Amino acid sequence: METPMPKEVRLFQMVHTPSTHPNILKVIDWFDRPASYVMAMERPDPCKDLFTSAKNRGVCWMRTRHAV
Repeated sequence: METPMPKEVRLFQMVHTPSTHPNILKVIDWFDRPASYVMAMERPDPCKDLFTSAKNRGVCWMRTRHAV
């Protein structure tokens, strides 16, 4: 039995059809997990993840993750 596609994944795919805007990230693939799903998305250049951005600003990540 095939797993239904999550709404978030379907919406990302709809945004890219028929043309692609350069400021919208592309979903490369998605994976179903027992209690969640994972979306593999492109990483444009230049790009920083949340951890790197917080670290560069001198934010203590342990305190920040509880506040997010």
